[in-house]
Amino acid sequence: METGARRTIALGAIFALLAVVMGAVGSHALKPGGAFDAAAVYRTAVEYHLFSALGLLIIGVLRRHEPSSNRLKAAAWLMALGIVFFCGSLYLLALTGERFFTMITPVGGICLMASWAMVALAMWKR
Repeated sequence: METGARRTIALGAIFALLAVVMGAVGSHALKPGGAFDAAAVYRTAVEYHLFSALGLLIIGVLRRHEPSSNRLKAAAWLMALGIVFFCGSLYLLALTGERFFTMITPVGGICLMASWAMVALAMWKR
């Protein structure tokens, strides 16, 4: 793959990583006084689910061009785990109201961030 394309993909992955980070920061720093809005939580889960699914599709395409990349392989697994843990825990919270599930949410967020970081590293370094 041409260097310019690799660097562009790496930058896109960095911005996706930052989007996940900013979403996590915003969900904690901008929350007014502990009010629980199940619809907003569910909407957040769906948004991250959709964008992460698209990210997983992109990683699949990249793996086709870089089949021996262990970083892209790790990125795929991390993205899938992030969807299950992050989005899954938010879906369960929104549908049941049980806050116990939020203990899993940060693990999923870290997986999503790590996935995008792996994509950036895989594309930046050859």
